[in-house]
Amino acid sequence: MSVGHGVFTTALIDALYHGNRDGDGLIEVSELAAYVEEHVPKLADGSEVRAAIAKRCPGDGDRQSVHFGSIGGDFMLVKRLP
Repeated sequence: MSVGHGVFTTALIDALYHGNRDGDGLIEVSELAAYVEEHVPKLADGSEVRAAIAKRCPGDGDRQSVHFGSIGGDFMLVKRLP
């Protein structure tokens, strides 16, 4: 993973390519949120990323995570990127 983006942005971009969990070619908000929520901690655990975080935020040893909440129904956000 390149540290040119933060872990959230990297997971978000990756979700546009790989976040279609039900295989219909469309990414609903719930699929995007689930993908990002699952992948942010995995990306943040990489040694290259931990080193970059430590450099930017010395003494911040907390594990990165993301949590989403929404009200209302799910809807299609975008077609999956090829």
